[in-house]
Amino acid sequence: LVDLTDAQLRLLLDSMRLDPSGDIHKFYAWQPYHKKSDGKESFQHKVLRCDAKNINVHSGNRCGKTEMVARFVAARLLGFDPFYDGLHHPLKRVYHVPQFWWCCTEPARVLDNFEMLLSFIPPQEVKRALNRPQHQRVELRNGSWAEMKSYGLKRKQYQGAALHGVWDDEEEPEYVYMEQKARLLDYHGVLIRSLTSIEGTTWLYDGPLMGLGDTPQGRKCFEKQRGKMAWFTGDMRDNPHMSEEAIADFIEELGDDEDQFAIRIKGEYRLLCGENAFGSDNVAWAFSTCLEPITFGTFDQGGVLHE
Repeated sequence: LVDLTDAQLRLLLDSMRLDPSGDIHKFYAWQPYHKKSDGKESFQHKVLRCDAKNINVHSGNRCGKTEMVARFVAARLLGFDPFYDGLHHPLKRVYHVPQFWWCCTEPARVLDNFEMLLSFIPPQEVKRALNRPQHQRVELRNGSWAEMKSYGLKRKQYQGAALHGVWDDEEEPEYVYMEQKARLLDYHGVLIRSLTSIEGTTWLYDGPLMGLGDTPQGRKCFEKQRGKMAWFTGDMRDNPHMSEEAIADFIEELGDDEDQFAIRIKGEYRLLCGENAFGSDNVAWAFSTCLEPITFGTFDQGGVLHE
């Protein structure tokens, strides 16, 4: 290998799916898991196949939603279909590059999410990675870039850029959401949100998710969001990477708090008053685990709503 140019080495490593250390790179080795309860596909499979413009990944703690969305974003930056890993399935380049993304989260999580995103981008694809106070950004050789944003920033710091995508890890403030939507207009971009609703229902419930179930408001929202919004849920107990003993200990520590059990374990969106925001069957006009029937339609395998 000593006689190879940098460009030749990059091509060789990429064709072998290796990183410079000689290991299979995480981007190619990662796969969505199958549910521990029945061995069927988990919510991760469905999210990676989804082509809606507003994707909500709502799950309990430790369900793998953050890692899965980081892999989703890395694939989009590279121009690949996120569902294909290149090792077990041939890669499909389906998105035009360069792609421009914001990755937004709470201040304490910015660095962790930046490192996670970087871990999914093969080093030979990285042109530059900046990790400075209040400025984390990765630029790819194909021209794509992703920049980290903290929810603690002021409104003007969410202005200016035209984006192909936004990743919100945990619920964003309302003013941030409005600026993000404006930035996505040029490319008709995608917003993907990963969250566990430990705060209960907030502005998000009455905002982009406005209206639930068989109500006039719900019907109006269904017509407005048809095919544009998808909602996925995940249960901690279905994660095969978590030991049953650890989950049992965590459940025991929750005690008799039904809301916390529903939110942190089952991934429900709760009103924090003993009631599921989506009703007793955990479904609503545009919210389900994809294959369940809902009031006005059903989700296909890709997570897109149809009548």
